[in-house]
Amino acid sequence: MAASSKRKIDDENRVFQARWEEEYLFTEFKGKPMCLVCLETLSAMKDFNLSRHYNTLHVVKFKKYTAAARAAVVADLKTKVHKQQQLFTGATTTQESSLKASYAVTIELAKAKKPLSDGEIVKRCAVEMAKAFGDNSMVKNFETVSLSRRTVTRRIAEIHDHVEGKLKQLIHDCKYFSLALDESTDVMDVSQLLIFIRTIDSSFEVHEELLKLVSLHDTTKGTDIFNAVNSVASAYGGFDKLSAVVTDGAPAMQGRHTGFAGLLQQSGVNCPILHCIIHQVSNFIL
Repeated sequence: MAASSKRKIDDENRVFQARWEEEYLFTEFKGKPMCLVCLETLSAMKDFNLSRHYNTLHVVKFKKYTAAARAAVVADLKTKVHKQQQLFTGATTTQESSLKASYAVTIELAKAKKPLSDGEIVKRCAVEMAKAFGDNSMVKNFETVSLSRRTVTRRIAEIHDHVEGKLKQLIHDCKYFSLALDESTDVMDVSQLLIFIRTIDSSFEVHEELLKLVSLHDTTKGTDIFNAVNSVASAYGGFDKLSAVVTDGAPAMQGRHTGFAGLLQQSGVNCPILHCIIHQVSNFIL
């Protein structure tokens, strides 16, 4: 009986009691008792804990306030705490918006293939436009956005890691995937191998993404292409789920012995290898 009564008392003490506000100057914050004077949060809602805290730290200063005066003190303390919490919430919201703006500008710079240092120019332009409209609060907001060259570089790396993680999860969850390869030369006369992937999951949902852009700095033989594709596929789980490969019609791609197709089959991958579909689709669209 005594144990049962003790458990009942403990359960009741887990609920914040209204009398604690005026008696011990505490309020409830995120399910825990918080002192209105020093803002310390206690771990358990127990009368003894709140009483000990109040009598140890604040009783000397606040014991003279009673009845209506004490209620006024509690109301004033709660108002101050509320304003302080609003201030912190506002600061957090501004920081989140500043972070989102930084990522948004970074993505636009990357899409437009602009120098990463242009982020600082974008920031200065935004600040000047806000000043021209006489919006001082927006000026302060734009000034908090970090767009230095180093920050933009870090943002791009973070975006890449996020996309890569999503792709790995997509390939891990899919039932089958197919690859499309195309090799071309950029303006710097460097051969670029584009590897596209199409996946299908158990719900028959299809996803198409650019898996990797691999620079071939030396030769572009079948072995170079195979090694590049094999390295990329290994990083994403290998060829176990590969159902088909589409390439262009170059000998380095379609060669039966030293071309990519031949080397892929020699490695034990047995799937259809088609060619020129990418170019035919492109011509049809154009």
